Amino acid sequence: SVVRPVRDKDENILWNRLVKAHHYLGFGKLLGHQIKYFAFLGKDPVAALSFSAPALKLSARDNWIGWDAGERKAHLSRIVNNSRFLIFPNVKVRNLASSILGRALSRLPDDWEKRFGLRPWMVESFVDPSLYAGTSYRAAGFLPLGPTAGFAKTKAGYAHHGQPKEVFLFVLDPSFRTVVGLMRPEVLEPEVTVNFATWTPDPEVADGERLTQTEIAVLADALIRFHEPYADLMNHVGRKRMSQAYLAGLCSNLERKSAEPIALAFDRGPRARPELSATSSANPGWDD
Repeated sequence: SVVRPVRDKDENILWNRLVKAHHYLGFGKLLGHQIKYFAFLGKDPVAALSFSAPALKLSARDNWIGWDAGERKAHLSRIVNNSRFLIFPNVKVRNLASSILGRALSRLPDDWEKRFGLRPWMVESFVDPSLYAGTSYRAAGFLPLGPTAGFAKTKAGYAHHGQPKEVFLFVLDPSFRTVVGLMRPEVLEPEVTVNFATWTPDPEVADGERLTQTEIAVLADALIRFHEPYADLMNHVGRKRMSQAYLAGLCSNLERKSAEPIALAFDRGPRARPELSATSSANPGWDD
């Protein structure tokens, strides 16, 4: 897939029309600085995205960053909101959503700085848990931070609507910690671990295979050595949790070992977890 900004007035009109017709939130009005994108497979547009101004106050985000009111006011412009993300109807391509998000996030810092003169530190987004599980965001490396308080901005201030959204955050530049949030309490994220001692292959997945404990240990060692060159990338603050889930998925009995089924099984708590080698130290309360 190729992701690029909307180029002219005609494309902007098309973007608005498609999002208004097919996104569950409609088009609405994007706030502040904004960039709209199309995603293509070949010459065919398959998705529309937008990035715009962030929420002024967001407890889950602000607590995770650890900044005070003054720091938030000074640096809020370093956060960008992924305000719309739409895969067009009838487009059914496995893992397309997370792939598009990844490509958009890769080019967003340069696009944003070129257009507005400021390089963003992170991207926030909201998912309605009554409609979506946020699987594509998790697969793309977003951190689930918990629910909103269920308020919406109005002309008079804020009104409670009682429909909290799940907050997701992607860190573009981990060095933001040298500027803000230095007093943030250490938060240990739930880890995904792999226990080979209790694992046996599912015969429906590994038909005819009868592996000894020695062979399993050899495979585990080979898996570790294969991924050692990618250690820095996989320990990136925005990708460590996803990387753990990815490795657990590779060692699992999942029939499909691609990004989205792994994220669904191993990055949402125990509800969707298959009976495999992967376990989580997370409290069940961190699920949706």
